[in-house]
Amino acid sequence: MPEVKETERVAELIAEKLAARLGACAFSPAEQEAVKDLLRTKRNAVRTFLWICGAVMLWVLKDAYVYLASHLALK
Repeated sequence: MPEVKETERVAELIAEKLAARLGACAFSPAEQEAVKDLLRTKRNAVRTFLWICGAVMLWVLKDAYVYLASHLALK
């Protein structure tokens, strides 16, 4: 859970700085790296989700093809 609290702390800091209308250069290098890590984590999560959806879709298509091929071959 410390990761969640750290993420929330960084998110609050970003919100505060954006509310103060400070530019991205106002972030310290460590804060900029934290934002990059958050974006990278989100991107990796989305990529993983899409891979899983693609695998499930291929599995369904394969099963449908096998069912239709076996059904037509038996007639």
